[in-house]
Amino acid sequence: MRNRKLIAISITTLVLFLVSAFSVYAGVSFYYDDWDLEIPSSANSKEYYVNGYDGDKTSVTVPSVVFDRTVTKINDHAFLNNARIEECVISDTVKVVGESAFYGCTSLKKISISDSVESFGKNAFYGCSALQIVQLSKNSRIKSIPDSCFNKCGKLESFTIPQGVESIGNFAFMNCSELNSLIIPPSVEAIASNAFSGCKNLTIYGWDDTYAQQYAKDRNINFVSYGEYVEPTDPPVTTEAIVTETLTEITVTTETSSTTVSLPADNTDPSESTTADDFTDPAETTVNTEPTQGTSTTVSDFDTEPVESVPITTVVDPSETAANTDTTPNTTASVATDNTDVTVASKPVDFEPVTTDVTTQPTEPADSKGILGDVNGDGKVNIKDATQIQKAVAKIIDFTDAEKLRADVNADGKNNIKDATVIQKFVAKIETGYPVGSKIV
Repeated sequence: MRNRKLIAISITTLVLFLVSAFSVYAGVSFYYDDWDLEIPSSANSKEYYVNGYDGDKTSVTVPSVVFDRTVTKINDHAFLNNARIEECVISDTVKVVGESAFYGCTSLKKISISDSVESFGKNAFYGCSALQIVQLSKNSRIKSIPDSCFNKCGKLESFTIPQGVESIGNFAFMNCSELNSLIIPPSVEAIASNAFSGCKNLTIYGWDDTYAQQYAKDRNINFVSYGEYVEPTDPPVTTEAIVTETLTEITVTTETSSTTVSLPADNTDPSESTTADDFTDPAETTVNTEPTQGTSTTVSDFDTEPVESVPITTVVDPSETAANTDTTPNTTASVATDNTDVTVASKPVDFEPVTTDVTTQPTEPADSKGILGDVNGDGKVNIKDATQIQKAVAKIIDFTDAEKLRADVNADGKNNIKDATVIQKFVAKIETGYPVGSKIV
């Protein structure tokens, strides 16, 4: 009995020692590569929290894994009044951005928020006076834009609230004086009456019969409708035509199926050859219902983009010249692209194939100046042109000189979100004060 008591006392002493040893480190901070990190107090925690950043870099990415532990939270006041950071990427392990986490970061221009983030604290980006770009994915898990989250973000011109957000809190966008374009999804069912106080040029974009539409109407805020909301479908399937190395058949492959068609045998009239045009492109039957910033009366106005190129693998005999007198019939197959027919020989060969990527490039219209607002040069001014400007502002695409001229609808010598907003108003038949749709002379 005495031995059992001694064993029990020993075990208890060991447990108390381990607990006290852990408590020395739990809840304290340490530095890792200029990052101030906290060890949570939970004994079973496999996480770290961010207390702040003390480095000199202007562009930073919150670490995701440190010493085999994941970084899951940015603590309250973590970047408080940090005037050095201009761009921050929140990694895909972070779930929580605490209260006032980026409060007063007056140099912060761009924040990229991963899909893992589930919540913001109040005042999270309060007073980020230089903030222009907030990247939130359509797959965001955020459920609420809390009180004063973007209060006094005076350079913020446009914002897209992702589907899934249910509420917008008090003063959420207060005094965002440049905010002129805000997309609110049907999932939002509560907006504080003072959420947009001081946003004098605001236009809300949304869908028919939604809370956002009624909210805008009740407060005399400009509202542009995309029409009836339709749940997003799977993206269009890309079709790729591939000519096999032996050049005796064509395989048309999509993401869900593969079809192989034999080419005509020798001595067959080449004009009867199978072409890629004989196959139905699944993308032609898919309606793209993903909302794009801008104005439209119905979802059907969002046309699918044409396929610009078809990669073709051809086989070229380096020994073959123009003087080739080989009389063996060579059956050909024409693979049609938008503007080009590529003809390749079906004769089997035994030498090293050469791969050629044949791509058709869009050309500038004959009238290089074109129509003011017709950015993509298709002869019309519509939501696609506003989207092109937004892509250029985000540096996703580059404009030619002619496109820059057509995009500068407000004639300020710059291409920015203001030009996209003018086009959106033009599409919605709202007076813009600019000659959008007129021929540039």
